[in-house]
Amino acid sequence: MSTLYHSGALGEKLLCMLLHEMLHVFLEYYTCKCKKCEKRTARTGGPGKTNHGFAFCNAMIGLQEALQRVVGWKADCDLAHSVRAEMNASGGEPTEEQLKRWGLDHMILNFRRGKKPKTRAAHAGHSSSRERNGGRGSEDLNCTCCAIM
Repeated sequence: MSTLYHSGALGEKLLCMLLHEMLHVFLEYYTCKCKKCEKRTARTGGPGKTNHGFAFCNAMIGLQEALQRVVGWKADCDLAHSVRAEMNASGGEPTEEQLKRWGLDHMILNFRRGKKPKTRAAHAGHSSSRERNGGRGSEDLNCTCCAIM
């Protein structure tokens, strides 16, 4: 993620970027990697094509709000770009309720008008699940979540 798209001091931008990328690492490490779960789309709780699926967005808004409570500047962890990048890559669209929850109410009007969202290039360099799993396939892992899905 480039810091060119944020306003404010460099330290503020870097802290937001670090929080954003740390969430990617956390989700890649702790997300179930069984075949059934890996096939899920962003809309059904999967990581999405850019790793900015709904689970990422739900967690990111919580982290961003927590950061906002302890800093004296506008915290912006680039959630709007993440949503647009995922929509462009996967073709899925969040619901109005999700956009409101993520603080992206301004995007709702564009959806109603049928405008395709504009975005910068999607994030590159996020590892695949096989890479996250040390080269092992999904079949090597125990899946506790599939039993309840």
